Amino acid sequence: MATLRSLTLALGFSAAALADSRDSPTPQSCSASLDYLARTFASLEKDYSCFTDLISLGQKRNNFQLIDIRPSAATAGEGLTGAWLMPVSELKLKSFLQKKPLLLVGDSFSRAEAARDCALLKKSGFTSAKILLGGVDAWTASQHSTKASQSALSSINAQQLMFEYFNGQVVIIAMSTQVGDWLKALGFTQFHTLSRYDEQKVSEIASTTSNNGYDPVVLVTADGVAPVREQKSLPRIYFLAGGMLALQAQVEKNLWTNHNRTTANSGGFCAAK
Repeated sequence: MATLRSLTLALGFSAAALADSRDSPTPQSCSASLDYLARTFASLEKDYSCFTDLISLGQKRNNFQLIDIRPSAATAGEGLTGAWLMPVSELKLKSFLQKKPLLLVGDSFSRAEAARDCALLKKSGFTSAKILLGGVDAWTASQHSTKASQSALSSINAQQLMFEYFNGQVVIIAMSTQVGDWLKALGFTQFHTLSRYDEQKVSEIASTTSNNGYDPVVLVTADGVAPVREQKSLPRIYFLAGGMLALQAQVEKNLWTNHNRTTANSGGFCAAK
């Protein structure tokens, strides 16, 4: 595993390379910037009108057919109790369900992916489908409120964080000033920074900037190890698995993917020759 010194050097190199590609009016080779990635992600059609939560549904949730839309659950054949296993790509083809009250439960983290699913279903004629905010985590917590599930922090990967950062709404908290500097070096500008892990400060940031738990909050550490969580009442708190090394690798992967394109794209960036 890379040391913090090698990580610093690597991030410094990446930042310099990105700066050179932006400043050069006629780049010698094709490259895609973070601006390109942002436009690519933001081009997805999204609709947030399907979102709901268990408090809003109340007893009415018993009138909805539960549908587990997680691809991983469909692959494993293990969905939520009482739920139909059906990804959105399959559900949209079931025209006889278009007017039925459906409660869709997906992966808990991404609001952007859920909004994309909502737009797809609305376009396919589904007028009574609802998507549970918080996904499987929220549903499981309501069914089995165990101490372990309340205290554990869920992890998300770097690709999920980048998707949500560019295409949705997410609160990022750098768990040290050094992590904050590394995030800036990679091109991230919207995040909070703590000089050290402080449960109360995390709670304050989450409660004042996440729309009362509506937006996910991601803690980013240098090494990707989850901080010890003491409070059980903070909703939708996640940590970035793999830390800054994983995020750097994902940024570079995305940039090189677009650098090596073989066809032109609508974003105006050159394609590989």
